[in-house]
Amino acid sequence: GSGYSAKIQRKIRDLEQLGEDAGFGQASSLSGLLSGEWELIYASDDITRSSPFFWAFRRAFPDTSDQIFGITDAIPAPLKEVGPATQTIDIDSTARPVTGTFVSRVKVATLGGAATSMMTTRCTVLAADGLDGLRLRVDSTKPEDSTVLKKLGPLGELVNSSSP
Repeated sequence: GSGYSAKIQRKIRDLEQLGEDAGFGQASSLSGLLSGEWELIYASDDITRSSPFFWAFRRAFPDTSDQIFGITDAIPAPLKEVGPATQTIDIDSTARPVTGTFVSRVKVATLGGAATSMMTTRCTVLAADGLDGLRLRVDSTKPEDSTVLKKLGPLGELVNSSSP
């Protein structure tokens, strides 16, 4: 009767709660759901702050980072235009700890587009951080596909390949 139905419904709710408590189906850093290419569509901060380089900088210099960022943030368009910002995440979710790569790219154009580059931060995924986060090591941050370096020919290629 109805007692049996209520008992099944209670067991279903208990099972759902267990899943919620364990983060089952929501553990994007463990399930591989973060893997892929993502484009930033909204930011309450300057688009360049989506880069792990700036996350690390802000963490290392919490008292002065906003003042330093404010200098470049104050450069008006068309002298500086930023975007789009993308992140490519490749996670081996079967490994323990979770490993992989994380590449952040932000297009930066200066001088009305006369000079452009992709500010690229390359990271190694060291482990999952909770159910929905990743612990990263920043390996390099440098401009890639720089129109200025391309105009320098072989010298520009040498500078680009030599920078970390």
